[in-house]
Amino acid sequence: MRRLGKNDMIGRISGVFCVLILIWTGCAALQTPPPKRRTLSGQAPRMYTRPQFKPKISPEAYHFESPHYILDYSKDISKLPNYDTVEERKSRGSGDLIFLEGQYDFFKELFGFTAKGMILIEVEPVLKFQEDIGEEAIPNSRDALTSIQRGSHVVDGRVQPKYTIKMRFGIDAFESKATRAHELTHAFTSVYSLPAWMDEGIAVLVEEEYGGGRGWAQQKTDLKPIKVDEDGRNILQTWRGDNSELPFRSVELYAYSYRILKELQLRYGMDLLKRFFSILEQDGVYRRVQTLGTSVVVYYLSQAAQRDLVPFFEGLSFKVRKLSRDDILGILAD
Repeated sequence: MRRLGKNDMIGRISGVFCVLILIWTGCAALQTPPPKRRTLSGQAPRMYTRPQFKPKISPEAYHFESPHYILDYSKDISKLPNYDTVEERKSRGSGDLIFLEGQYDFFKELFGFTAKGMILIEVEPVLKFQEDIGEEAIPNSRDALTSIQRGSHVVDGRVQPKYTIKMRFGIDAFESKATRAHELTHAFTSVYSLPAWMDEGIAVLVEEEYGGGRGWAQQKTDLKPIKVDEDGRNILQTWRGDNSELPFRSVELYAYSYRILKELQLRYGMDLLKRFFSILEQDGVYRRVQTLGTSVVVYYLSQAAQRDLVPFFEGLSFKVRKLSRDDILGILAD
């Protein structure tokens, strides 16, 4: 057996205090069938009490603030129907913040953590990315982009991580509750350096169970690999989401990611992911890498499940190795 190196076991190691830019541009454009109102567990999507807060609203109603979000409409949004008067923008913006704060509460209950900083949201009629990623793009109202800057600051004499979370939405992406729930989930999870299959699986889970869902996420009803690569590895393991070089059957790959996480929840408890993030946070390994290796993720999932999950993932044709905490922390200490 080949001895796995640092990159196999941990992921791509980066500096502790770096700038990390993560971009999603295609989720909003997926063509989907009519929504279904049941999750894989057979339960209806969860509904929560209306959050109680009074938003701060600028005089012209282009700028809004709530406890965890800053929402800005671009000035040219006033050219769109339902946004062309101050009262309409006040009504829309206040309603948007209620949904956003509700998702914040949902996320905290489900996963046990909150976003690591205020979330800045900009909504525009159409979105163009060239200023962010240095290349031309066709303006699109259905796209969304998330950028996270990871730095540091001093708190009580100690250096602490500091995150700046910024999101941009085209108007159609933002007006879709399912899309909004999916994309905003990345603002919570992306700091944890998860592989795409887990990051997108969590986003689909929140979309289905908070955003009302769009039905397509439940089309993958089994755990069989959609395809394996030339080495016999499940293509999901090396999938890179919207940036993947494997664009075929992409909707199924999102659904498959969700199916795996939902299966683990059904087997080991609905609080499995909450336990996973709690243990991951204690060790802090995500702060030292760009992307966690799948073997590392499986180690922390196993700790959360209190069961060795290497056989489970091997059964899905993932190439994983059983690691110990000392293996992981020892490599990062090198």
